[in-house]
Amino acid sequence: MHETHHARIHRELFLSAFGARAGSPEPWVIDRLASLLEEQFAHAGEALFHAGDSPDAFFLLRQGRVELARRGSAPWVLSGRSAFGMADALLDRPRARTAVALTDVEAMKVHADACLELLEDSFALARIAVLGSMHTVADLEELLWAGAPPGPRPAPAPAAPTPLEALERLALLAEVPLLRGAGVQNLSDLALVTTVVTVPDGGALFERDGVGGRAFVLVEGEVTARRDRPEVTWQGGAGEIVGGAAAFTERIAAWEAVARTRVRALTFRIDDWLDLLEAHFEMVRFTLGALSLRREDLHERLTRAG
Repeated sequence: MHETHHARIHRELFLSAFGARAGSPEPWVIDRLASLLEEQFAHAGEALFHAGDSPDAFFLLRQGRVELARRGSAPWVLSGRSAFGMADALLDRPRARTAVALTDVEAMKVHADACLELLEDSFALARIAVLGSMHTVADLEELLWAGAPPGPRPAPAPAAPTPLEALERLALLAEVPLLRGAGVQNLSDLALVTTVVTVPDGGALFERDGVGGRAFVLVEGEVTARRDRPEVTWQGGAGEIVGGAAAFTERIAAWEAVARTRVRALTFRIDDWLDLLEAHFEMVRFTLGALSLRREDLHERLTRAG
């Protein structure tokens, strides 16, 4: 079956909500997508939703400009293809902001429950959505980190030769913002496939093109990671994923990471993490929710930075 122009536009709008850049879902998924999106129009000055409303849907902006406002916070202004109201729907919380059309607006409305059902029915679509959201967050993180000067050199970390048992690995993973909340059993399964690496002061945790599809969660010590074109520096310590959201995408191949002190880290294959997402849909929903929260935080910080 050839994809119709109407269905293609619906697919592209839906995928753009997650920042998806590659991949196409199955034909039956495209048909479902076309049935999910409802046209929504608003005149300049009209509110699409108010802070405190129930988050039964999110919106995909086609044309126009929308302001998302919250008392005590700088407003966000969206234009072009972008999604809004998604974090509220994924996290099942009241609307955090009021959405007001700054111009006449054309948008598509997606009911949250129907969207989640489709993601659960098609892991191919869920994978595209999760990895696309990772790319979007990585873009924002790089904007925030770009040009950041290196911090003071930390004091050397004390040696800790004791092995990390399964419960200790679970406890460490449960403290990572992009992973915690995914469920004890799911994180236990992830902990079982982690390995521990130790890197001396000044040693390379990984080199460009050498990370090999793995994420690194720091247990102790400090790491500096860098990439060129654009020039970006990341620095982090215990409880952080080296390179942030980029670690879950192929773009991490442009990064290198060097220990600033003696470092221990847990590492796991991205393919193992994806296998768990496929087996446990609650991890998909949690991960998309956690990424939405991260996007909100980054938007706030970038807006304050000007």
